[in-house]
Amino acid sequence: MAAEPTALVVMISAHGGPAKMRALWRVSVADARKICSDPRTALRNSALHYLLSAAPEGEYRGPGETLPDEHRGDTWEFVADNGRWDSLLAELEVTVLESRAQPRRQEVAA
Repeated sequence: MAAEPTALVVMISAHGGPAKMRALWRVSVADARKICSDPRTALRNSALHYLLSAAPEGEYRGPGETLPDEHRGDTWEFVADNGRWDSLLAELEVTVLESRAQPRRQEVAA
């Protein structure tokens, strides 16, 4: 049975940003939609967006973007999650599959 596609939730800056995409979490596509459609994730100078996975092996595709896992470190990287979004993730009952701080983390504690 094929693994479900996942998504990377990334921070996008309104005024440009670092050369590499800054990914906070790998989550299910349904959870990514919940996170990114919540108005609390659209800030004045930045917002959270997600890139869909084209294959379970980790090849990501979003609007005009391809971020395969083999390019981690070159074009994208996980960045530290400072806990800013913990209450939102708990409220939306999001399961973080992977992040920089806790690779392959199963659940976000409420």
